[in-house]
Amino acid sequence: MIALLRKSLTAGMAFCLLGGVSSGCGSDEDSASQGGGSSASAGAGGSAGTAGNAGASGNAGASGSSSTSAVVDLRADVNRDGVVALDDPTEDLDEDTWTADHGAVFLANLDDDEEACPTDSSQSDADLAACHDAADDVVNGPDDLMDMARLLTAPWPNAPEDASGTIEVSTPGRDFVRLFILRSGEFSLLEPGAVLSAQELREGVELALEGKDIVRDPSVWDGYVDVTLKVEGGTSAQGGLDTVRMRVAPILFSHHLQPLEALYATGIPGYSDSTAFTNDLGDAVTAAGVPEGLIKLEVPAFDQWTQDLFESGAMTMPGEGGEQHTIRVFVRSANVDGYGGSAKLRKGGRIVFTYFQGKDVAGLQQADLNHDGDMDSLNSFGNTETIPPYSFNGASYPLGRVIRGSIPSFHPDPTMSLLIASQSVQPVLNVDTSWLYVGHVDETLSFINADTPLGFAVIVNDPALARQMLEDAKTQGHGKTEMFTGLTWVDDYDNEVPATATINEVLADTDVMAMSAEAAIEVEAQLDLLRQEIGITEEDLIRVPYLHDEVYGYAIAYQPGTVNGVVLADTHFATPDPHGPVIDGEDIFKKQLQDVFGAKGITVHFVEDWNLYHRLEGEVHCGSNGKRALQTDVRWWETGR
Repeated sequence: MIALLRKSLTAGMAFCLLGGVSSGCGSDEDSASQGGGSSASAGAGGSAGTAGNAGASGNAGASGSSSTSAVVDLRADVNRDGVVALDDPTEDLDEDTWTADHGAVFLANLDDDEEACPTDSSQSDADLAACHDAADDVVNGPDDLMDMARLLTAPWPNAPEDASGTIEVSTPGRDFVRLFILRSGEFSLLEPGAVLSAQELREGVELALEGKDIVRDPSVWDGYVDVTLKVEGGTSAQGGLDTVRMRVAPILFSHHLQPLEALYATGIPGYSDSTAFTNDLGDAVTAAGVPEGLIKLEVPAFDQWTQDLFESGAMTMPGEGGEQHTIRVFVRSANVDGYGGSAKLRKGGRIVFTYFQGKDVAGLQQADLNHDGDMDSLNSFGNTETIPPYSFNGASYPLGRVIRGSIPSFHPDPTMSLLIASQSVQPVLNVDTSWLYVGHVDETLSFINADTPLGFAVIVNDPALARQMLEDAKTQGHGKTEMFTGLTWVDDYDNEVPATATINEVLADTDVMAMSAEAAIEVEAQLDLLRQEIGITEEDLIRVPYLHDEVYGYAIAYQPGTVNGVVLADTHFATPDPHGPVIDGEDIFKKQLQDVFGAKGITVHFVEDWNLYHRLEGEVHCGSNGKRALQTDVRWWETGR
């Protein structure tokens, strides 16, 4: 919560505030140095600060007027130190503008601090999304109050009886915030147009601003609000205006360099393949030292594609002592089940409300149920990742960039795409995944901390390397060695058929070889985009080999897609068991992964995912999701975006 400082005014300060002419209070600069604000002309777009004397402020009318000027000074946490102070001139400096250097911040109060919202998955999507702390016009306890941004008005001790004040909020911002006022020891709703009494002006008032939503479409609301104190001095004093500009916090999506705090996976009771998957994943999580470990979720409809159901992030505003006050955010995917009038949001996504939402944790959804169902797979959040922070070609991205599979002809739900882009501090980079059957960016690209020129490594699929490894093994006399030993595929009729194939048979499979060659070209095009946008070099890459097969003219991983793993820590990566050919006692694909990751100081953990994920068109990353620690080395409001 933002702390409040109401320090006493010295006699000299009080004299300046009341319009007295004295050495040290006749100029804007001197007034600010005394803690009296900028004394800019009210109504002229600048901060009115304290209305000052007639010669220093536009509030008092013509120079030489004998009327007394009102104290018109509205304060917020403009200097972002977590404290709203009346005696700090930096709190009043350029307070009606918002830049990387200054400007007050508030949160969209979408959590459920009292945990009063329904958690029954039988509730409608609309009812689940509509329940949060900002859904009503009351302060829901002290924790709720901590999620609001405070404002103060400076006292006007000599306000005449007929003086009055109002607090106004600019449009369209007024539809996205509400104000509470402290009266008789409690915060209550400050109705638009409500009048501040002369006594309240004398004592100064304390306000709490609550954000009702995030920015979803800048053409509707850009996230800024201007809050204006208007004082009418009555018959014996000159009134004025003072405006503070504030901005709602964006959602910050997590990247893999942020430490993993908890890993989630759907647990399907009594299903051995689910048990095998979660057991291996749990062992890897333990070895990596993930603080909260592996958490098995009971997802509505037993949806095992945990990655696709939600994306995690956070909203932050300045707190005391350089800390950040945070609301975690879990964004529901825009996936739909059904078409046209029968379309409904994917049921498993309700978990953002039924499990996650609570104290300092918000659930959120956005979707157009009429988006093109043929592109719906792109709305799964395996298709939304975050490139870690980097700088290149004079551009800096200290919070990283969102990366998604999207091109004009094959794209996710436009309303969700607009919401993500509207957060603005992690500019979106779109790549072409239209050649993939599932179409997710996590099928071919991932990111992990590593000592590279870039500062992290790009894990990338290399189909050509996979083919070369098999050809080398054949040349060495191992052509009859089996891959996928003892495993099965599921055919179009839900029949299980043997997956086992020799190296010779795989290399002779024209569909696999042709699609792998095409995939190699497409992946290289993705890398070319990253070279152009990020500046990657070969030293920044961890090349991961697996082949692709053809499904309805599109590519899908033929071998387990080992890019599609989970970054558990800077030095731990969990990836699918490749079930490659075992030569001289070693799976050659396991060995390649251990060698290439090991060269970067990273331990690889293999997870059994064949039956429950791989043969159903997904992998380890698709079946898991995570909550990551807040990035603390940079504040979003300092990025200039």
